[in-house]
Amino acid sequence: TRNFVNQKRPVFDNLDDFLSKDEWNDLREDPEFKKILEAGVQSFLFLPVLKGGKVAASITLFSNAENAFESADEKMLDEMPLDSAVYMALYYQDREEMMFRQRLLGELSSVSNNIDSVARLMVKMIGEHYEWDNVSLFRVDETFKEVVLEQEFASRESFKLGPNFTQKIGKGLLGRVMKTGEITCVPDMDSEEFKDVCIRALKESRSELCLPITISGHVRWLLNIEDSHQNAFSEENKTALEEIGRELKGLMSRARTQHFLTALLENASDGILITDGKGMVAKANLAWANLLGYSLEELEGRDVLDFFPSKKKGTNLLKGPLPNQKILLRHADGDTVEVLLSISELPKALAGKILIAKDLALTKRMEELEYL
Repeated sequence: TRNFVNQKRPVFDNLDDFLSKDEWNDLREDPEFKKILEAGVQSFLFLPVLKGGKVAASITLFSNAENAFESADEKMLDEMPLDSAVYMALYYQDREEMMFRQRLLGELSSVSNNIDSVARLMVKMIGEHYEWDNVSLFRVDETFKEVVLEQEFASRESFKLGPNFTQKIGKGLLGRVMKTGEITCVPDMDSEEFKDVCIRALKESRSELCLPITISGHVRWLLNIEDSHQNAFSEENKTALEEIGRELKGLMSRARTQHFLTALLENASDGILITDGKGMVAKANLAWANLLGYSLEELEGRDVLDFFPSKKKGTNLLKGPLPNQKILLRHADGDTVEVLLSISELPKALAGKILIAKDLALTKRMEELEYL
């Protein structure tokens, strides 16, 4: 189909005669041309619109009658101001594309503190905008040597991979793109060039495109797109996705870092508390809450000095970095808890502090058990 629409010369002919020519005979198997033939089309008139020597658009007229078009029809179309109309349409199309990319990156930035939200929103917005059948984001898991489906958008049920889909590293188009680190497009999965590359997990897919998202020189994610049409991805689509991919590198890197820090905070056995520039609790983990007898909701926005038996001593301790030091912290019930406390400054742009408290009571109990 792409070769047909990229013709630079006007063509009018009976459709059957045209498809009987060696260079166009393969079009009889093209899904779109099959629909045209099934509709009883007998003849056509094709007129390209050129811009910079390239086909920017084309107009094709079809008829169910034989020999329906002649040179006079071609001349009439050629004399119409089609160039201006197409250039104006392309201008608005480019403008819409630019606005979409701005909206995409803006909305992804708003959820960049949660990598799952970034992945879910990304595939949904790209899938809906370009109307592709499946848009999937895969995470590369070097430990288990596989790529893991993080999120997917599917136009219909038959185009869903399913939440537990994985694929071995090195297999299929995903494996090829991991190896080359370059965007790769498969216009026709049945072609000799690609029939042994595409795994065809989605049986209705006819074309596929895969974009690597690299961080620090390593492919960390793969954005994979499949569609039921041949030649579903234009050069403009590829260029747009490459530009989106460049923006996604920074955003996904930040989201990955945030995901790592959140996991570290939530799973640490020591109590961790982060303050803002005014000394109020901005973030605390469950270990800190349990250590001092609070819920996480009760901690948020609380003055950090509330956790010191002496606010004066707490103020002095918070003035500078504090290496590991045994001190008492105030429990919610009024008692004190002995901890090993360290205090560090956050970067100046964040203006807060981070406190890490190790429960010495637990350490002492462990030591006592060793002597039994």
